[in-house]
Amino acid sequence: MTEAYVSFCAFTAHDFESFLLPMQTGEPMIHQLYPSMCKLLNDLQTKFVKKKKISSDLSSNIYIDVGKKENLKPLN
Repeated sequence: MTEAYVSFCAFTAHDFESFLLPMQTGEPMIHQLYPSMCKLLNDLQTKFVKKKKISSDLSSNIYIDVGKKENLKPLN
């Protein structure tokens, strides 16, 4: 199970890094938090969810049911 966790972390590390680095400034960044979180979620979803299920509207992608197998990309 540890190998699966480490593989997931390595696979998604760049997405989390691109989200976290701009937030680590001395200035308030609360105004950019929601759009940045939507972009992070969209970036992660593009790795696991089929392209035709993902909308161009980033905030509507929150409602994709990832529990349904037909919404997910195959493992290969």
